[in-house]
Amino acid sequence: MFVILLVMFFAILGFCMYVYIKTGVEWYYLGVIVAMVLVFTLPTVILRKTHHLHLHHYTCGMLGLLLLGYQNWLFALMHGFANGAMIEGGSRWGYDPIWYRNKPKTNAVAETEKQGPPEDAERGHSDKNDELI
Repeated sequence: MFVILLVMFFAILGFCMYVYIKTGVEWYYLGVIVAMVLVFTLPTVILRKTHHLHLHHYTCGMLGLLLLGYQNWLFALMHGFANGAMIEGGSRWGYDPIWYRNKPKTNAVAETEKQGPPEDAERGHSDKNDELI
């Protein structure tokens, strides 16, 4: 399923680029893409020690809306999908922040990371449990 979605994504992206090149507006959209990458990359790099980036699907919908500005039936369909993702994400889950503060590590967590993962016997794993599944 993931491969099918990936192929569809690149096919739609290729079609968008074809339409933008044919209409002569590819440089404008390339500038928008560069600006979007910078808007997320620069703050993430600056805040990398204290925060981490989490793109919600409402954010992806907003970014999709920025790139779909040509009048075409396929663009209108994709625009509706991106707008729906943005509205559904915001109304269902709320407009959460994009950069989350990292949780401080406690001494117990730091010790566990140094020791590595527990062995199967310590976790209570046995072959008998596999039969129940």
